[in-house]
Amino acid sequence: MYKILGNFLIRRLSDGSIIPKDESNYDYKNYLKWLSEGNVPEPEFTLEELKNNKMQYVTQQRDEALNTLTSQWDDDLWDARETDSTRITNVLTMIEQAQKINIPTPSTIDWRTYDNKDRSLTIPELIQLAASMFLAQQTIWAKQAQLKNAVTVATTIEEVEAITW
Repeated sequence: MYKILGNFLIRRLSDGSIIPKDESNYDYKNYLKWLSEGNVPEPEFTLEELKNNKMQYVTQQRDEALNTLTSQWDDDLWDARETDSTRITNVLTMIEQAQKINIPTPSTIDWRTYDNKDRSLTIPELIQLAASMFLAQQTIWAKQAQLKNAVTVATTIEEVEAITW
């Protein structure tokens, strides 16, 4: 029994030997004889291995998308990474807590746009900005869920390989 390893190598499963695709190689000649007898090598990846690899790929693509995410709001582009939305949520929570115990709070908060421009935002505007960030993030999370579901229900290697970010 043999297993394909990419375009140039084959693994003999009986002893784990790696065989190059080289017509002058004794082991490769034996492999070709084995093929001529009607045998079929195992694919490079089984369906389950390929599904696991694709799940990792989808997670990596999600992380990359979340780490570079921006959101368009009020005629400006804003960073919308999870760290940015956490920061804005913390500010809003602190303002809310301060107001509950009658500590004065500012009427505006300066927030920096993606292109490094400071904007003075009212609390309602800050909430709207936070909502736009969350919506941008939800788009990424929804795409990840859709792709992972497609991987889960795939029944062939071709279906899994066709899934791309």
